[in-house]
Amino acid sequence: MTQNELPRCLLITHAELGEALLAAVYQILGPQVEAIAISNNDLALPQLLAEVTAGCSRTGPNYLFSDFTGGSCDYAARKTAIETPDCFSISGVNLAMLLSFFTKRHQLQGVELQQIIAEAGKRGIQV
Repeated sequence: MTQNELPRCLLITHAELGEALLAAVYQILGPQVEAIAISNNDLALPQLLAEVTAGCSRTGPNYLFSDFTGGSCDYAARKTAIETPDCFSISGVNLAMLLSFFTKRHQLQGVELQQIIAEAGKRGIQV
């Protein structure tokens, strides 16, 4: 799998949450390629949509992780995923989801990887 085919991670979050989550991933797994954090800081929704769309401009699969369902970041991720081929949206990102993504993206893609990521996120929550 070439780097252009390697699934890309785009974290669309409030404030610097995306950067902090990527820093945690790097601390655990080491540096990762094709990982981008997009913050909604000081961005109106049209600007955020433009940033997310630009992040999905390269060929190959893109996985759009948003911080919580229903917010502006999630809206931008879902709208982009609907309008852009080979984009997959997942809301409610947590560290377990990202670790699953980065350790499995070499073997899996598409909806199969999306579902495995979601399951990892659920397993990462205990009550």
